[in-house]
Amino acid sequence: MCRIRFGIALPVPVKTSISSLIEEAQRNELLGFDSIWASDHLLMMPPGPTPEIWSILAVAASYTSKATLGSAVSDIHRYHPAVFAQKLATIDHLSKGRISLGLGIGEAMNLEPFGFDWLRKPLAKMIEYIEVLRGLWTMDSFNFNGEFFKLKNAFLQIKPIQKTIPIYIAANSPKTRRITGRIGDGWIPTRETPETYMRNIEDVKKGAEEANRSINDIDRGLWIYTAIADEYNEALNALKAKPIKSMYAIWPKKIEEAGFKINLPEKYPQNYYMSKCMPTEEGIRDFEELANYVTDDVIEAFSICGTVDDAIGKIEKYVKAGVTHFMLVNAGPDRLKVMEAYSQKIIPYFKEYKS
Repeated sequence: MCRIRFGIALPVPVKTSISSLIEEAQRNELLGFDSIWASDHLLMMPPGPTPEIWSILAVAASYTSKATLGSAVSDIHRYHPAVFAQKLATIDHLSKGRISLGLGIGEAMNLEPFGFDWLRKPLAKMIEYIEVLRGLWTMDSFNFNGEFFKLKNAFLQIKPIQKTIPIYIAANSPKTRRITGRIGDGWIPTRETPETYMRNIEDVKKGAEEANRSINDIDRGLWIYTAIADEYNEALNALKAKPIKSMYAIWPKKIEEAGFKINLPEKYPQNYYMSKCMPTEEGIRDFEELANYVTDDVIEAFSICGTVDDAIGKIEKYVKAGVTHFMLVNAGPDRLKVMEAYSQKIIPYFKEYKS
């Protein structure tokens, strides 16, 4: 049986000052959230000030003491795994063993403008990347002869406080879900209804079985928008505001898998957000246009939305589907009231709830 955990995303891009992210992390911990997450991007959509998030989390480590701190998610291209392993081991010391790593294959906006080669066998590269990270974290001397990385008698002079830093894999396809089951410590999907989550977790289970693991060895996360208010429609309207509404359309295949129709123009491929979305003038127009194709029922299906009672009911459905760790994106309408609703009513309700 697994304890249900609640994490929350820092608001990146930043709307006020960079230092406000530290204050928010501290506040989130005081309100009882188990984990604090941040998007690890060079560029963001919608656009805005985008800091280097591991610097933020390193500082946040000094202002918090209980909540785990992690990226959702970093990619496998911008840092050599040895450099990244050292960076994360260092921050693990600063946090006294509270760092987690969310890892994915990357998005075009963070890679193509800067000349990164990111389209060649990304899943094979991710598997190697994880093996190198863990080897450097756990072994005194590490040799590796892969297609993408080669190390000879390599070692770090700092190890994490944790035996190894937990790696959560961003997995939204059958292949990546099975990889998660085989080698991931956690799973971070997005755009899931309770029904699709229950179906898709079967891929994770298959991967776990292939590696002689139990599904309970894997922390089953969900990256999801939430809006809480006294009236249902007030919460729904917060999720219908641009640019949040556009975010629901960035994975059209996920919408179709859930039984909804979304008729996007040809300029939006199935993997639009991963492969084409860019915060250029034209890209921003295209991104904002996506909101025109999103219906209310899609927003409701893929969100935790409404009153506190509505939220509890929806969360219970996700828990029954297999979620053990909610990674919440706070959409308001009043951000502080949303956090207080979780702190005072929703998190306590699930404190003794077991998955």
